[in-house]
Amino acid sequence: MKVKLTDTKDKENPETMAFTITMKTTDSAKLPKFPAASDVISTTELQKIIEEATSSYYKSLYGDSLTDTGTDEIQ
Repeated sequence: MKVKLTDTKDKENPETMAFTITMKTTDSAKLPKFPAASDVISTTELQKIIEEATSSYYKSLYGDSLTDTGTDEIQ
């Protein structure tokens, strides 16, 4: 990058500034292909996946205590 600053006595244009930027790509990552319509899931399917994942997570933490209708207490 080259930067040039010039202070002038001109009242209309008291300062000038110029930049020269040269960029070169040396290595770039390829972007993945944009998903096709068949790769996109519906909101209902996404909600079901989230519910199942959340349920599985809490079941791994607390067992069936959260869904059990008995009088067992969470320990």
